[in-house]
Amino acid sequence: MGIAISRNGQLAYIAINSWDIIVMNIEKKMVVETLTVSDYLMGVIIYGITATPDENIIYLALDIGVLAINVQTKAIVTITSKEAMGIAVTPDGKFVLASHENEISVIEISTNRLVNEINVVGTLVGLVIDPNGKFAYVANFGAGKIVVVDIFLSKVVTEIDVNSPFAIAITPNGKFIYTANISTNIVSAIDIATKSVMSISLGTEQPDGVAITSDGKFVCFRSEKNILIIDINTNKIVSTINVDPYAFLSSNKIAASPNSNFVYTGREKSLIEINVDEKIPSIISF
Repeated sequence: MGIAISRNGQLAYIAINSWDIIVMNIEKKMVVETLTVSDYLMGVIIYGITATPDENIIYLALDIGVLAINVQTKAIVTITSKEAMGIAVTPDGKFVLASHENEISVIEISTNRLVNEINVVGTLVGLVIDPNGKFAYVANFGAGKIVVVDIFLSKVVTEIDVNSPFAIAITPNGKFIYTANISTNIVSAIDIATKSVMSISLGTEQPDGVAITSDGKFVCFRSEKNILIIDINTNKIVSTINVDPYAFLSSNKIAASPNSNFVYTGREKSLIEINVDEKIPSIISF
């Protein structure tokens, strides 16, 4: 399962393995469209989902490659057949980056063409692009590193040691990265300027998803049963919110609104909305 929130914060895109894509109006708490792609997704694992800033194209990272769906025409294009674990759109809406085993694909949105492949040795999973669109930060699970890639120079500029990184998020000011380190009870806070890494224990929780609120004050981690909220100023857990467990593996199983302090996660046939300020969850069924 993957979840993405539109840049205006109005829509949620929900991709569930072997299902269609659900488009939900968050404010009205209702499904506004269902994109029929089940013929393509049957038996397929969805690792990630993202949308262009104009909301015209949805991209899926799948175990069979990268799929582009035109929301208006419903046309579906397979761009690459290599398993893709992470996916993100550059802030200017010109390119999509997808992470694979040993490489990052760069896709031109205007043509849906693969225009570049950046070689990075390792098992690449979650990725995020900085607010300026210059660097991509990629979780290299296989090598135990965060790889920093200069998008325009198409090369790795540095690597930061992190144990078992899987999902990754960046603060709105572009100063810090947080990683959910799968199969551990540790999350990592990385100062981008100094490359220093702080390890934060979640006790018995094992995180596999991460999102940061739009005001940059809180980072939220998804574990099997809970959402754990950490104050970024102190890097301390301030709240634990119970949510129903679900087993879908995705590098973006939790997503934050870009203009309010709500985060979203999911379970089968419903979206869970969490008001981070008030620590209150609510369930939106579909």
